[in-house]
Amino acid sequence: MMSVLPRDKLSQIPQDSDSEVVVLVECGSFNPVTVFHLLLLELARDVIEREEGMIVLGGLLSPVGDAYGKPGLASSKDRLKMCELATQSSTWITVCSLECNSEVFLPTWKVLMMVREDLCAYTNRTVHVKLVCGEDLVLSMSKWVPENVENLFQQASLLVMPRSSANSNGNLLDADIYKRNPEKIKLLDDSLAFNVSSSEIRNRVSEDRSIKYLTSDPVIQYIEQRRLYHESEKPEISENPYWFKHSGQ
Repeated sequence: MMSVLPRDKLSQIPQDSDSEVVVLVECGSFNPVTVFHLLLLELARDVIEREEGMIVLGGLLSPVGDAYGKPGLASSKDRLKMCELATQSSTWITVCSLECNSEVFLPTWKVLMMVREDLCAYTNRTVHVKLVCGEDLVLSMSKWVPENVENLFQQASLLVMPRSSANSNGNLLDADIYKRNPEKIKLLDDSLAFNVSSSEIRNRVSEDRSIKYLTSDPVIQYIEQRRLYHESEKPEISENPYWFKHSGQ
Protein backbone atom coordinates (compact mmCIF):
# COMPACT_ATOMS: atom_id res chain seq x y z
CA MET A 1 0.00 0.00 0.00
CA MET A 2 1.22 3.50 -0.77
CA SER A 3 2.22 5.72 2.13
CA VAL A 4 -0.51 8.15 3.20
CA LEU A 5 1.80 10.11 5.50
CA PRO A 6 5.22 11.37 4.42
CA ARG A 7 7.60 9.44 6.65
CA ASP A 8 9.80 12.43 7.45
CA LYS A 9 7.07 14.00 9.60
CA LEU A 10 6.28 10.95 11.69
CA SER A 11 7.31 10.96 15.34
CA GLN A 12 9.82 8.42 16.57
CA ILE A 13 8.32 5.80 18.87
CA PRO A 14 10.67 4.71 21.68
CA GLN A 15 11.25 0.98 21.41
CA ASP A 16 10.59 0.41 25.10
CA SER A 17 7.42 2.53 25.19
CA ASP A 18 4.11 0.88 25.92
CA SER A 19 2.15 4.12 25.46
CA GLU A 20 -0.79 4.12 23.07
CA VAL A 21 0.14 5.42 19.61
CA VAL A 22 -2.31 7.77 17.90
CA VAL A 23 -2.63 9.52 14.55
CA LEU A 24 -4.80 12.64 14.35
CA VAL A 25 -6.82 13.01 11.17
CA GLU A 26 -8.91 15.95 10.01
CA CYS A 27 -11.17 15.34 7.00
CA GLY A 28 -13.15 17.97 5.12
CA SER A 29 -13.45 20.20 2.10
CA PHE A 30 -10.72 22.65 3.17
CA ASN A 31 -12.25 25.10 0.73
CA PRO A 32 -9.93 26.76 1.63
CA VAL A 33 -7.94 25.58 4.64
CA THR A 34 -8.09 28.07 7.54
CA VAL A 35 -6.12 28.83 10.69
CA PHE A 36 -8.91 27.09 12.64
CA HIS A 37 -8.21 23.77 10.87
CA LEU A 38 -4.55 23.90 11.93
CA LEU A 39 -5.25 25.20 15.45
CA LEU A 40 -7.68 22.32 15.96
CA LEU A 41 -4.94 19.76 15.36
CA GLU A 42 -2.51 21.57 17.65
CA LEU A 43 -5.06 21.68 20.48
CA ALA A 44 -5.93 18.03 19.96
CA ARG A 45 -2.27 17.02 20.16
CA ASP A 46 -1.89 18.88 23.46
CA VAL A 47 -4.81 16.94 24.93
CA ILE A 48 -3.59 13.57 23.69
CA GLU A 49 0.01 14.03 24.81
CA ARG A 50 -0.33 16.09 27.99
CA GLU A 51 -3.59 14.82 29.44
CA GLU A 52 -3.75 11.25 28.18
CA GLY A 53 -0.06 10.40 27.87
CA MET A 54 -0.31 8.97 24.36
CA ILE A 55 2.21 9.28 21.54
CA VAL A 56 1.00 11.30 18.55
CA LEU A 57 2.56 9.74 15.48
CA GLY A 58 1.47 12.55 13.19
CA GLY A 59 -1.31 14.87 12.05
CA LEU A 60 -3.11 14.62 8.75
CA LEU A 61 -5.35 16.84 6.63
CA SER A 62 -7.40 14.86 4.10
CA PRO A 63 -9.27 17.05 1.56
CA VAL A 64 -12.37 15.51 0.00
CA GLY A 65 -12.14 14.59 -3.67
CA ASP A 66 -13.90 16.13 -6.66
CA ALA A 67 -16.45 13.30 -6.72
CA TYR A 68 -18.13 14.84 -3.67
CA GLY A 69 -19.36 17.55 -6.05
CA LYS A 70 -20.54 20.17 -3.56
CA PRO A 71 -21.43 23.50 -5.23
CA GLY A 72 -18.65 26.08 -4.96
CA LEU A 73 -15.99 23.44 -4.27
CA ALA A 74 -12.62 24.40 -5.74
CA SER A 75 -10.82 21.63 -7.59
CA SER A 76 -9.14 18.93 -5.53
CA LYS A 77 -5.83 19.97 -7.11
CA ASP A 78 -6.20 23.51 -5.77
CA ARG A 79 -7.44 22.47 -2.32
CA LEU A 80 -4.68 19.88 -1.97
CA LYS A 81 -2.07 22.48 -2.90
CA MET A 82 -3.45 25.00 -0.40
CA CYS A 83 -3.30 22.39 2.37
CA GLU A 84 0.31 21.62 1.45
CA LEU A 85 1.18 25.32 1.55
CA ALA A 86 -0.57 25.77 4.91
CA THR A 87 1.29 22.87 6.52
CA GLN A 88 4.73 23.35 4.99
CA SER A 89 6.10 24.99 8.16
CA SER A 90 4.70 22.30 10.48
CA THR A 91 7.02 19.61 11.80
CA TRP A 92 4.21 17.08 12.30
CA ILE A 93 1.12 17.99 10.23
CA THR A 94 1.01 16.83 6.63
CA VAL A 95 -1.51 16.21 3.84
CA CYS A 96 -3.16 13.03 2.56
CA SER A 97 -4.03 12.85 -1.14
CA LEU A 98 -6.05 9.62 -1.00
CA GLU A 99 -9.43 11.31 -1.44
CA CYS A 100 -8.22 13.81 -4.02
CA ASN A 101 -6.65 11.07 -6.11
CA SER A 102 -9.77 8.90 -6.07
CA GLU A 103 -12.23 9.03 -8.97
CA VAL A 104 -15.03 7.94 -6.65
CA PHE A 105 -16.13 9.39 -3.33
CA LEU A 106 -14.41 7.82 -0.32
CA PRO A 107 -16.47 7.89 2.89
CA THR A 108 -14.58 9.18 5.90
CA TRP A 109 -14.54 5.78 7.59
CA LYS A 110 -12.77 4.23 4.60
CA VAL A 111 -10.12 6.95 4.61
CA LEU A 112 -9.51 6.39 8.33
CA MET A 113 -9.28 2.64 7.79
CA MET A 114 -6.67 3.07 5.05
CA VAL A 115 -4.65 5.45 7.22
CA ARG A 116 -4.77 3.07 10.19
CA GLU A 117 -3.80 0.00 8.16
CA ASP A 118 -0.93 1.83 6.48
CA LEU A 119 0.55 3.13 9.74
CA CYS A 120 0.08 -0.14 11.61
CA ALA A 121 2.04 -1.91 8.87
CA TYR A 122 4.75 0.76 8.85
CA THR A 123 5.28 0.95 12.61
CA ASN A 124 4.51 -2.68 13.38
CA ARG A 125 2.44 -1.28 16.24
CA THR A 126 -1.25 -0.82 16.91
CA VAL A 127 -2.06 2.73 15.80
CA HIS A 128 -5.34 4.28 16.93
CA VAL A 129 -7.08 6.89 14.79
CA LYS A 130 -8.59 10.04 16.27
CA LEU A 131 -10.82 12.07 13.96
CA VAL A 132 -10.46 15.74 14.87
CA CYS A 133 -13.37 17.97 13.92
CA GLY A 134 -15.72 20.79 14.84
CA GLU A 135 -19.04 20.24 16.58
CA ASP A 136 -20.98 21.17 13.45
CA LEU A 137 -19.54 18.17 11.58
CA VAL A 138 -20.68 15.75 14.29
CA LEU A 139 -24.18 17.23 14.31
CA SER A 140 -24.34 16.85 10.53
CA MET A 141 -23.87 13.08 10.87
CA SER A 142 -27.64 12.78 11.31
CA LYS A 143 -27.77 13.33 7.52
CA TRP A 144 -25.12 10.75 6.70
CA VAL A 145 -25.76 7.25 5.42
CA PRO A 146 -26.27 5.32 8.71
CA GLU A 147 -23.86 2.56 7.70
CA ASN A 148 -21.11 5.14 7.17
CA VAL A 149 -21.62 6.54 10.67
CA GLU A 150 -21.48 3.07 12.21
CA ASN A 151 -18.33 2.20 10.27
CA LEU A 152 -16.69 5.49 11.29
CA PHE A 153 -17.06 4.77 15.00
CA GLN A 154 -15.64 1.30 14.43
CA GLN A 155 -12.52 2.84 12.88
CA ALA A 156 -11.94 5.85 15.12
CA SER A 157 -12.90 7.95 18.10
CA LEU A 158 -13.58 11.69 17.85
CA LEU A 159 -11.97 14.79 19.34
CA VAL A 160 -14.51 17.57 18.94
CA MET A 161 -14.19 21.34 19.28
CA PRO A 162 -17.42 23.24 20.05
CA ARG A 163 -18.07 26.04 17.58
CA SER A 164 -20.54 28.90 17.90
CA SER A 165 -21.85 28.20 14.40
CA ALA A 166 -23.13 24.87 15.63
CA ASN A 167 -25.44 26.38 18.24
CA SER A 168 -28.32 26.79 15.81
CA ASN A 169 -28.21 23.05 15.11
CA GLY A 170 -28.54 22.03 18.72
CA ASN A 171 -26.14 21.07 21.46
CA LEU A 172 -23.89 18.08 20.87
CA LEU A 173 -24.49 16.61 24.31
CA ASP A 174 -28.21 16.42 23.55
CA ALA A 175 -27.73 14.90 20.09
CA ASP A 176 -28.52 11.24 19.41
CA ILE A 177 -25.09 10.72 17.85
CA TYR A 178 -23.46 11.58 21.20
CA LYS A 179 -25.91 9.59 23.30
CA ARG A 180 -25.20 6.50 21.19
CA ASN A 181 -21.41 6.91 21.29
CA PRO A 182 -20.42 8.83 24.47
CA GLU A 183 -17.25 6.78 25.00
CA LYS A 184 -16.13 7.59 21.44
CA ILE A 185 -16.57 11.38 21.54
CA LYS A 186 -14.37 13.70 23.62
CA LEU A 187 -15.00 17.44 23.73
CA LEU A 188 -11.96 19.67 23.57
CA ASP A 189 -11.56 22.80 25.69
CA ASP A 190 -13.37 25.57 23.82
CA SER A 191 -11.55 28.47 25.49
CA LEU A 192 -9.66 29.05 22.22
CA ALA A 193 -12.58 28.27 19.93
CA PHE A 194 -13.37 30.93 17.38
CA ASN A 195 -15.43 31.11 14.26
CA VAL A 196 -13.14 31.28 11.24
CA SER A 197 -14.88 29.29 8.55
CA SER A 198 -13.95 28.48 4.98
CA SER A 199 -17.24 30.02 3.82
CA GLU A 200 -16.32 33.31 5.50
CA ILE A 201 -13.01 33.35 3.61
CA ARG A 202 -14.77 32.61 0.32
CA ASN A 203 -17.28 35.37 0.95
CA ARG A 204 -14.58 37.89 1.80
CA VAL A 205 -12.59 37.01 -1.31
CA SER A 206 -15.68 37.38 -3.52
CA GLU A 207 -16.31 40.79 -1.94
CA ASP A 208 -12.67 41.84 -2.35
CA ARG A 209 -12.13 42.05 1.42
CA SER A 210 -9.01 41.10 3.38
CA ILE A 211 -8.42 37.52 4.53
CA LYS A 212 -5.11 38.31 6.18
CA TYR A 213 -4.49 36.08 9.24
CA LEU A 214 -7.57 33.95 8.49
CA THR A 215 -5.33 31.54 6.61
CA SER A 216 -1.59 31.39 5.94
CA ASP A 217 0.13 33.88 3.64
CA PRO A 218 1.14 31.21 1.09
CA VAL A 219 -2.51 30.15 0.83
CA ILE A 220 -3.62 33.76 0.38
CA GLN A 221 -1.08 34.19 -2.40
CA TYR A 222 -2.23 30.98 -4.08
CA ILE A 223 -5.88 32.07 -3.95
CA GLU A 224 -4.98 35.32 -5.65
CA GLN A 225 -2.74 33.69 -8.26
CA ARG A 226 -5.42 31.17 -9.18
CA ARG A 227 -8.29 33.66 -8.85
CA LEU A 228 -10.15 31.25 -6.59
CA TYR A 229 -13.52 32.15 -5.05
CA HIS A 230 -14.03 35.28 -7.15
CA GLU A 231 -17.55 35.75 -8.49
CA SER A 232 -16.34 35.47 -12.08
CA GLU A 233 -14.52 32.19 -11.41
CA LYS A 234 -17.20 29.59 -10.69
CA PRO A 235 -15.88 25.99 -10.40
CA GLU A 236 -17.56 23.30 -12.45
CA ILE A 237 -19.74 20.78 -10.62
CA SER A 238 -19.05 17.13 -11.38
CA GLU A 239 -21.74 15.05 -13.08
CA ASN A 240 -23.98 13.16 -10.60
CA PRO A 241 -22.03 14.35 -7.56
CA TYR A 242 -22.24 12.43 -4.30
CA TRP A 243 -23.14 15.58 -2.38
CA PHE A 244 -26.45 15.99 -4.24
CA LYS A 245 -27.44 12.40 -3.51
CA HIS A 246 -26.87 12.47 0.23
CA SER A 247 -26.14 16.05 1.38
CA GLY A 248 -23.57 14.39 3.59
CA GLN A 249 -21.63 11.16 3.72
